[in-house]
Amino acid sequence: MSGRSVCVAVLIFSGLVFAGCETYKPAYIAPEFVPSSLKKVAVVNNPLSKEKRHVDVDIANVLLHRGIEAVLVPADTPPPPDIDGYFTYTDRWAWDMTMYLAKLDIQLHDSHTGAVLASASYQQGPVHRYPSPTDIADALVGQMLGEPPRKSHDRSDTPDGGASTKP
Repeated sequence: MSGRSVCVAVLIFSGLVFAGCETYKPAYIAPEFVPSSLKKVAVVNNPLSKEKRHVDVDIANVLLHRGIEAVLVPADTPPPPDIDGYFTYTDRWAWDMTMYLAKLDIQLHDSHTGAVLASASYQQGPVHRYPSPTDIADALVGQMLGEPPRKSHDRSDTPDGGASTKP
């Protein structure tokens, strides 16, 4: 194999590896948003979400894990008036030997104006892994609340990692 062929092969392989990475886009946090002000929030169900995947429950559970009371609100129902904000989300699932979460966008809205206070996004690349949707929701909510990213070995749902974020 010539040197040129090796270089081309390395470039193609590198392109596949980097194209296959999962992506957490940097969170948007509005300048006026104070994460510690959240005591009670609502998670609005997305009627287009795969209901049996329970993304709304995952978001509520990771909020509860942080000491923020979360109530689930059906789609097309206004959030309760006694909340500090409400979360909406869009998710996309794909099939590759099993269903996996291919994309998740979460937004936190002001309870009075509906303005977006914070948002975060996740997307799998073409070459992917099968991460826990709860772990993805946890990372996105953490970003939105201004938490530093967790290291991969700090997972809370591992046997030696302490309490689980799963119901």
